[in-house]
Amino acid sequence: MPEGHIKILHIEDDRSSADVVRAMLSSAPGGAFDLERVDRLDKGLERLAKGDIDVVLLDLGLPDCHGLETFTRTRTVSPQTAIIVFTAADDEELAIHAVHEGAQDYLSKSMIQGSAGRLLLTRAIRYAVERRHAQETLAEERRLLRNLIDSFPDHIYVKNTESKFLMVNRVTTRFFGKERPEDIVGKTDFDFFPHGLAMQFRAEEQAVLNSAQTLVNREAAVTDSTGKTRWILTTKVQLHDGRGRVTGLLGVNRDITEIKEAEIERAQLAGNLHLMLESTAVGFFGMDRAGRCTFINKAGAKMLGYEPSELEGKDVHQTIHFMRPDGSPYPAEECPMTQAIRTGEGADVDTEILWRRNGTSFPTEYTAFPVKEHNVIQGAVVTFLDTTQRHAAEMALDAERNLLRALIDNLPDYILVKDTQGRYLVDNIAHRRFVGAKTAEEVVGKTPADFFPAAEANRIQAEDAEIIRSGQPIVNREELITSPDGQRLWVWETKVPLREARGATTGLVAIISDVTEHKKAEQRLAIQHAVTSVLAEAPTLDDATPKILKALCEGLGWDFGELWIPDWHQNVLHCIKTWHAPSFDLGELETATSETFLSPGIGVPGRVWSSAKPAWVPDVTHDSNFPSARFAAKAGLRGSLGFPVMLGPLVLGVVAFCSREISEPDDSLLRMFTAIGSQIGQFIERKQAEEQLKKTLLDLTRAHEELKTAQAQLVEVEKMETVGRLAAGVAHEVKNPLAIIRMGVDYARGQLKGHNGDLEQVLNDVNGAIQRAANIVNGLLDLSAAQELTVKPSDVHVLLEQCLSMLRHATSTAHVQVIRDFAEKLPMLKLDPQKMEQVFLNIMLNAIHAMSDGGTLTVRTYSKRLQVGDVNRDPGSRSGMRLRSGDMTVVVEVDDTGTGIPEDKLAKVFDPFFTTKPTGIGTGLGLTVSRRIVNMHGGTIRIQNRPEGGARATILLKA
Repeated sequence: MPEGHIKILHIEDDRSSADVVRAMLSSAPGGAFDLERVDRLDKGLERLAKGDIDVVLLDLGLPDCHGLETFTRTRTVSPQTAIIVFTAADDEELAIHAVHEGAQDYLSKSMIQGSAGRLLLTRAIRYAVERRHAQETLAEERRLLRNLIDSFPDHIYVKNTESKFLMVNRVTTRFFGKERPEDIVGKTDFDFFPHGLAMQFRAEEQAVLNSAQTLVNREAAVTDSTGKTRWILTTKVQLHDGRGRVTGLLGVNRDITEIKEAEIERAQLAGNLHLMLESTAVGFFGMDRAGRCTFINKAGAKMLGYEPSELEGKDVHQTIHFMRPDGSPYPAEECPMTQAIRTGEGADVDTEILWRRNGTSFPTEYTAFPVKEHNVIQGAVVTFLDTTQRHAAEMALDAERNLLRALIDNLPDYILVKDTQGRYLVDNIAHRRFVGAKTAEEVVGKTPADFFPAAEANRIQAEDAEIIRSGQPIVNREELITSPDGQRLWVWETKVPLREARGATTGLVAIISDVTEHKKAEQRLAIQHAVTSVLAEAPTLDDATPKILKALCEGLGWDFGELWIPDWHQNVLHCIKTWHAPSFDLGELETATSETFLSPGIGVPGRVWSSAKPAWVPDVTHDSNFPSARFAAKAGLRGSLGFPVMLGPLVLGVVAFCSREISEPDDSLLRMFTAIGSQIGQFIERKQAEEQLKKTLLDLTRAHEELKTAQAQLVEVEKMETVGRLAAGVAHEVKNPLAIIRMGVDYARGQLKGHNGDLEQVLNDVNGAIQRAANIVNGLLDLSAAQELTVKPSDVHVLLEQCLSMLRHATSTAHVQVIRDFAEKLPMLKLDPQKMEQVFLNIMLNAIHAMSDGGTLTVRTYSKRLQVGDVNRDPGSRSGMRLRSGDMTVVVEVDDTGTGIPEDKLAKVFDPFFTTKPTGIGTGLGLTVSRRIVNMHGGTIRIQNRPEGGARATILLKA
């Protein structure tokens, strides 16, 4: 198709209308339209499914579909294609419905005439395509906007004027503990927050909605889905439509929990600082520019023998620092404390003394810092400490260091310190054992590359370097590592940056716990739980085996699993099930395994079979008793294990595994496999008992049902035969008198025509009564006649469509909508088409009559394999054919939306002359005859009320 052309599919059964459209489009300027036409909806849907159609001109009155359903089906097949409803029906309500459902335009054929009509048609087509493209572009922009909103770290949401959520992003969804935004839409804050907090949010939102005031960065504490308190900054603004009306509000919540916690921490720190100043043993005091004391903490005043208030305002040097240790005067101009005030330079002194109020002195260590404001000295702060206890403190510190070192060295965890180059600075005894060293000197100064395999060493060094660079710690991370001797171990790792006093990172500290045994125990517990679940849910061993093999292989890292079953007659094992990872090609090994038969003691399965105990081979390539060793080695498999499936002392089978890794025996794992083998054996025993019990119950149920059926059939057959003989006699005796009466009435009507209106009306009423009596007589003859079937292969859908076609006037008059719910493929049935049409027509007419005020008639078909209890034998049937459990059937259901059938009358609907219709409508024999016809076909028919209202007729026919 040339670029810029519009591809049009015209679905129209009226050839003249189609020719007019083709003529108009072919003469359009530029020849920009390519037109295809089909005359039925099903053909149009097939063409649309192939693609490359830009716009559809759709008639709503087609032979195979009409009304809004035509549009709905077309849109369902090709939702991206523009659709213009182009029909002769000038129905404004239908047009509104079509456009509301997604039609781009609605054109009446009467509008498309002359050059103006051609212009209208071409414009509508072009505009429809353009609007469709614009809608697709808008939808893409909406998707992009949604993705953008979902990527924001802030909580973003939209509410309506009732404070109900209309939209939330992913962060908000997670905050409320939901998986999908749809779980929040339509709800309010009352569904997620305490009532009081939700009332506060509702009040502030109503204020925003009613006053146009924007709520900006209002701070609030809320509780998330985990119960944790979070601090947020909330901003809420009005949303308006195109006319400026308030439609809701937009909210943005920013999580400031970390900032808030930092503020709280800073406040606590300030309080702690004051508390520390007042509670610490270090003395603090401040001086103004004149050297007078401005404040002093309790510890400092106590060391000097004063109350804090006694020192405030006094000259510090003249009060506590006026004399040197040797007793000579100490000039103020030489005092390092006052030096901080005079020169702005700090001082750090540890060789002087301070004087107490009682005239004694004590050695001190003090530091003086100038206090500046706008680079102007305002005073100084001095910290001092009585160093008399220093030696004792140092000795205590040494003792603590020794205690800490002893504790670290005796912990089972690996504890180590590294510098920024990844070199070990400190480690403990457990770590030295782990890397194979005996002394600290063998470790200090070295790197992981000196102990670990290259790949593992590179990983460790890269990770350590990133922690040192970023300053971000790793806390209690579970990880699988390779040990220096090549083993795979599970560990919990904590690595934190090591910082000096000024905050610079100088290395890292690591604590590593070996949790391999704990992890193995968890894995084995999970595996046992998985096996137990499989055995509890699986109906048979055949269903359970692949799942068990998969659970064991994936849970323990085995690459290949197999189940071997004994052949007791041949005294060999053969493999019936295998499993391996989809990405692992074991074609030759699987083939060799399936073709191998193992005698007792041969291979791992044979050894397990003969010993009734688990067996473990660390490396099958070095084991002479492994028949498939060549194929296993080619696939890279090394370790092998097997365990028996036991039922008491009897070995029912062997489960075996292979792995690409060389493995050493593991006693705890073998014990677990022994327990699993016993579980599987008990499962087999239980399933065998269940199958036997099911078989016994099924046999008893069948025998009971057959006995009941036979008893009921004898009674009903006699009753129906008696009714039939009586009906035949009555019908034959009444038929001739009715004919004579009708002839007399017709003669009298001819004689009185035009002479006596009242008498002529009476004769008309008599004639109607005669016709009703004749209908009853014909129904009796149908019921009593010994009819034979003329069966031939028939399509039940064709019969149903013929019946619906014949009832088209009836459904239209009664305002009844017909819904066809047909199965895609049904088998051909051996039917008498004429008699089955009689049955279908009778059932559908009853349904239509039940919907006097209009409604919906649903005709449904599907196939079904019968289960026990699905079929109740019709005791009135004399057919030799019978539906049984296990039979494949075709089911026809006819539903109506009428008032249904009173429960006290439901059991009588198949009785002769019984009817729920008004007098004069129906004879009460239709369902009786219908059941007789269905029974002659070996089927069943049932009438029941639907829970949602109306009745359902169900016909089962054997396929």
